[in-house]
Order: sequence, then C-alpha cells, then structure tokens
Amino acid sequence: MKILCVFGKYDYGNPSRGEGYEFRNFIPGFKALGHEVVHFDSWDRTTYKNFAELNQALLDSVEAHSPDIMFCVPLLYEIWLETLGVIQNQTCVKTVLWCTDDSWKYREVSRHIAYAYDRVVTTYPHILPQYQRDGISQVMLSQWAADVSTLHAPKSASQCRYPVVFVGAAHGDRKHKIRQLKRMGIEVQTFGYGWESGPVAGNCIPQIIRNAQVSLNFCNSKGTDQLKARIFEVPGAGGFLMTEAVEGIISYYQPGEEVEVADSIHKMAEKIHYYLQNPDDRDRITRKGFERTKKEHLYHHRFEEVLAGLSAESVKGGGGN
Repeated sequence: MKILCVFGKYDYGNPSRGEGYEFRNFIPGFKALGHEVVHFDSWDRTTYKNFAELNQALLDSVEAHSPDIMFCVPLLYEIWLETLGVIQNQTCVKTVLWCTDDSWKYREVSRHIAYAYDRVVTTYPHILPQYQRDGISQVMLSQWAADVSTLHAPKSASQCRYPVVFVGAAHGDRKHKIRQLKRMGIEVQTFGYGWESGPVAGNCIPQIIRNAQVSLNFCNSKGTDQLKARIFEVPGAGGFLMTEAVEGIISYYQPGEEVEVADSIHKMAEKIHYYLQNPDDRDRITRKGFERTKKEHLYHHRFEEVLAGLSAESVKGGGGN
C-alpha cells in the first residue's frame, strides 16, 4: 500500500529541536512492512501563510499521490474537519488518527476530531471507555514501540561510555528529579531540548542509550503518568531501562527481569547504585529486554494491527456525526 504520513519532520515543527519522534520512527515502521511512504509536513508553520493554505496543500498531496492510507498525527487542529470530509467523500483514501498524550489531549483535542477518521488509535487503555461513551466506536488500543532501524544488541556494562543518562526534553519536573538524584550521589548526563547539552540528532540517540550502563525514564510530562515511547526505545537500542513505575508496564515487560522499575526517586537511586555495582545483573536484564523488544515491540508489529483491514473496507464507526 501507499501511505501518506501527515505529521512533522521536526519536533513540534521546530528545526532547532531536531527531527521529530514520529518522523524518525513511524516512517521506518511502515517501510519495514513493505509499504510505500510519502511524507507531508503538517507541523511546520513557516511553509504556509495560514491553515487554509496548509489544508489545500494537503488536499493537493492526496490528489497527486493517490495514497491508500492517510496516517495523521496532529499537534492540535491544524488538519481541518472539512479537509477530512473532502477526502472521505471524494476519494477512496482511508484515514487513521494516531492520538498522542490522550491523558490530557482527549478532552482538549482528540474527542473533537476523532469521529472524522476511519480508524482512531490511542495508547491509553483507561481512555478507551471515554471514546466509546462519546460514540467514537472506531477506536483501538495500540502502544508506542521501538524502531527496527535502531535495534542494536546490548553492550556489556564494562564497554559502556556513560554510567547514567537521560535522553529527552526537560519537561515538567524532570530537572528537579535529576537534582534529587545528584544529591543522592547519582550523576546523570542529560541530552535533549532544555538541557545544557541541547538537542541531539535523532540518529545519535540510540548510540547514547546503548553506551550507557543505565538509561532513565520519567513517566510524566503533562497530565497523568504515561507509558512513554522511551520505555520501548531504550531496550530496543540495547540499553538498560530504569523507569519510574507506571500503570500497564507489566503488559509489555517483566520488571526486574527485562527492565527495572522504581516507585520513588529514592528507590530509583538505590537501584541505580545496585546495578552500577552489579554489572552482571545489569547485563542479564539488558539482554532480556532487548530480546523481548525485538520479538514483540517494534513499530511494524503495531502498525500491522492498526492497518489490518483498512485497504479492504472502511471501518468507520460513524459516531459523533
């Protein structure tokens, strides 16, 4: 199939922040399934004078490329409902909405636009009943994953360059948590937007993770705690994941066997000290996490389920019209 990917090339549409997560990870996932991919940048505000011009350009792209699927990850409301109506009524293109941050964006964004898509994907199991309550029956649950192109077998702890790293933006209370860890004797090297080191190129992130004895994950940036993409990204890159506890993680990894989980910042510091001093345990968990990711948690695993049946018939639920 031919898939038109409608999202940003750069993080939040800002080139200074580096390539965006969806651009780096989703496109290789579709290509791994053998699909032809065309990208339309819907986040860059400098390309078009206004949203009307952006939406007309999107319609022109649909006409020019005749995709089978249009896979959208909107920031907010930049893709107009009228545009989706034209695509639905005048073409055979099936539309997919991948919803991010539904812990807070469901009320603000997702519930107002989801009814206009043929298939809707959320990564929040507890939000599913809200979609269904609001008449959006074409919703399905999926999850973040790792990019097959970044898979690397783990290094042993003795081969790693960094003791402890965090790769990600300095959102929310992350700076405070890093300072807390420092006070408990944990020096964390930070990489990403908002840190002193600044953003890092997307192709550098897996190598940083793989070369760290411990890679951290904090589960909250806005709204309730979330299963972050980093939970899959770290083991997939051959890294050892130390994450804050978050609901649902046991559906994907076995804590203490494939990843490590801490239910407080003090417990996280305690466990970091342990694994730095016990590299054999660290290496065992890292290998198991990598193997589980390679087997079950790559984007082509997710997208195969998301796209199933869309080329044959519409799955539109019709709720909300």
